[in-house]
Amino acid sequence: MPSAAGPPWRFELTRDGDGTVLRQWARMGPGPSGLTVAIERWPDKEERIVEGRLREWRAGMQRNLDAVRERLG
Repeated sequence: MPSAAGPPWRFELTRDGDGTVLRQWARMGPGPSGLTVAIERWPDKEERIVEGRLREWRAGMQRNLDAVRERLG
């Protein structure tokens, strides 16, 4: 697995009336990762591999947002 730093993750806060909108985002790539290794090994399963990784990202992002909401709520 490559030793380079992982993808960037960001939180953006924007005022919205009396509250705040919290937006979280991340970017895959552009460098190689464990995902690259898996796709190279199983190129016929690329779509399934990427879909699975995106599901993991969404779930992780949702856990982050839920934790922020719980602590601030």
